[in-house]
Amino acid sequence: MSIKDQPKLLLAIYALLGLLALIFAALLYINPLNLDATPAATRISTLLTQAELLRNKKQSADAEKLCLDALKISDSSTDDMQKAQVYHALGLTYFQSQKLDEADSCYRKALSYLDQQIDQEGKNRLTLENLRRAQNLHAQIEGDLADLLASESKYEEAEARYRSAIERNDQYLGSLELQRNFSNKLASVLVKAGKNGQADPLQVEAYASDYATKDLMAETKLIQEEFDEGKIDATKRRLQLKAIVLASQRKKRAVEYVDAQTDLAKALLEEGQPKEAQKELAVVFDFVKNGQFDHESESIWLGRARVIQAAIYLALHEDKEAQRVMDQAGKANPKLVLMSLLMHMKTANSRDVGLKNYADLMTNLAAMAHLEKFHKASLSQEDLTNLTMVAYQTGVDYSRMGKTTQAKRFLKLALDLAQGTNAWMQAEITTHLGRDEATQGQYAEAEKDYQRALSILPNVKPLNNLVYLSLSANYYELGDLYSKMHNETKAKEYFKKAYNNDIKHKNWTGILAYAQYLNSHGDYKAARPIYEQALANLKAQANPSKKYIQLMESKLQRFPVFASDKKVEALIAEGNKFLTDKNKTAARNSFQNAGTAAVEKFGKESFSTAQAYRDIADKFMEVSDFEDARPYYQLALEIFERDKKILLPRANYVNYCRCLSEEKDDSHKSANAEKITSMLLPITAEIEADPDSADRPILCLAQSLLGEAYSNQKMYKQAQDYYNRSVVSAEEHLRIDPREGTRAQLAESLRNQAVNYTKLKKFDVAIDSYKRAIAIWEKLKQTPDVVKKLNDARVLLKEAISQKDKPNT
Repeated sequence: MSIKDQPKLLLAIYALLGLLALIFAALLYINPLNLDATPAATRISTLLTQAELLRNKKQSADAEKLCLDALKISDSSTDDMQKAQVYHALGLTYFQSQKLDEADSCYRKALSYLDQQIDQEGKNRLTLENLRRAQNLHAQIEGDLADLLASESKYEEAEARYRSAIERNDQYLGSLELQRNFSNKLASVLVKAGKNGQADPLQVEAYASDYATKDLMAETKLIQEEFDEGKIDATKRRLQLKAIVLASQRKKRAVEYVDAQTDLAKALLEEGQPKEAQKELAVVFDFVKNGQFDHESESIWLGRARVIQAAIYLALHEDKEAQRVMDQAGKANPKLVLMSLLMHMKTANSRDVGLKNYADLMTNLAAMAHLEKFHKASLSQEDLTNLTMVAYQTGVDYSRMGKTTQAKRFLKLALDLAQGTNAWMQAEITTHLGRDEATQGQYAEAEKDYQRALSILPNVKPLNNLVYLSLSANYYELGDLYSKMHNETKAKEYFKKAYNNDIKHKNWTGILAYAQYLNSHGDYKAARPIYEQALANLKAQANPSKKYIQLMESKLQRFPVFASDKKVEALIAEGNKFLTDKNKTAARNSFQNAGTAAVEKFGKESFSTAQAYRDIADKFMEVSDFEDARPYYQLALEIFERDKKILLPRANYVNYCRCLSEEKDDSHKSANAEKITSMLLPITAEIEADPDSADRPILCLAQSLLGEAYSNQKMYKQAQDYYNRSVVSAEEHLRIDPREGTRAQLAESLRNQAVNYTKLKKFDVAIDSYKRAIAIWEKLKQTPDVVKKLNDARVLLKEAISQKDKPNT
């Protein structure tokens, strides 16, 4: 074609395009573009897709309209598969809207259409691919129907539907994800129907499918971590470990198999099933034996298993066998022994397990390892650290068990191992030694160890928050020690150091300890802002403890703040000085003037006046002047009782009840007993339920006062209950604080318990309690008060023995 002819060709093309545009415009004029012109199948598919998008957005009402539109279009269709899809979509929408009857009907209609299509023969018979698609859809709808039935607690039919869906999905090569989903749901339904035995294998199979493509060693480790952290329970841990065993068998992974099977034995032991654990562990030993490994390889494969085997023997009370296996394990592979012991100890100390006294069992097992025979020089740094940790944890656990000699032996061993290699562990161990010595009343030794720990901690590198927390702990524990030594100046100094350290590093435990110290010494006004600071610092932490937030918020509720007056405070301080100087007359005058000044400043019925009365009463209580304290407490509490939202420190109520019990006028005894029971019953219940240890020292007194109140009302059985509780509380307090005052409190509780037992004519237990009380008083400093109580108890003991020996008693 010549160049001159090209423009003519272009003109012809443009003319043709223009003609086509005119024809298209005419067609649009005759039949405008709309959805109705598209095929019915396409319109239905579009509507169902839009409905699914709306369901995903939880817009079920709009989704329902689209599904109903699709249903109308499908009425004229002969495609049973698409009708099933429409009813399925409508069923899902109704289920989301909680229209359960409508959803049930739609699911069943969908299944009916599919059954019709699947059963067709002859020329209408489905191709293999279409049959697979229809069967897979059938399985999916049947699973959704089972979901609905399970939500209505129709577990029997739900079970049948899930089983049918699983079988159909498996037979026709359906989705693996769908298969796992159905298996999990069926297992859940079986558990709800009480068929746990049938549920477990399904759950294991479902987990095994999940693990098929995962790192099995990493998953085994993750299961243990989640169990120790309380994220999964014992049952789930066991099922998941069984699944990893199954998955590793299928993948022919020997190392993963032995690892998971060994952990499964450990899990069963911790659940309290040592014999079942023994069976699972036997599988490991047989597997390794049949593998024909050399001695070194075998020691690696069986290192952990032997430690678990020894633990099983201990649980079955076969101590000699346990020792034999531990000796064998230590000789073969000491490194794995240490690692295994640490793993067991971590579980034992991080959560409760089914096996009773599991922590004690692991402590005794660690002792069987002969840790002191490990050669420090021949160990790697990692092994040395593990050995130090095992020795330290063993010592800590023996301390918890009250076995002080064994505890000291292992703590000293741990300290020797840490010398020159681990300053942090040196400090931690030394602190624990001080803690144990303080508990045993060895105050001079405890003071030295706390001070040693404080000298080591600044040398720890790096100086991180753990070190700062440990510094605060040493400061406030040393403060508590000085308080027990009656050196309140030193005590306050070290509590203040803990406070300052936490303020500097934005921590809270030392601040809380200082607040508790002020609270226990009745300095509520000073304690309140310290509690507030501790609470603020705690809430600023990354994962704040809900328990301690609740504790401090509860404590702050009991420190109401009212207006104060310098003149009133000065008069109370003056009165307190007179009391200290034993000038009670002058003290009474100062306190009376303080009360008058409060009334003049705030009014007779003011809460600020009540606060002044309470503070005066507290000062009298500090010198055990119950007669003078009682009227001030009474005035204060009468005012505070007008507002039930105001909660005072519990010690105020207990002190007031103590004053009532000490009242010399016997004509008030019955009325006072009723006041005491009504006031202290809720208080003791609160303290027993409260994790705050600050009020524990007054619990024993409160329980004793309740026992006395019930006894005065001749309700001796109720009295005995509270006297017994007071003995338990005194024993618990003595373990924390072994001072003479605490021992005297226990002796007093035992004496009260014995007196009431004689009223119930239970002379044997009464005699035992008297003897225990006398034994304690005999070891106390023989002050006139102690001598009097001791002599009285001896007389009462003789009377109890005499009454027991009388015929017909």
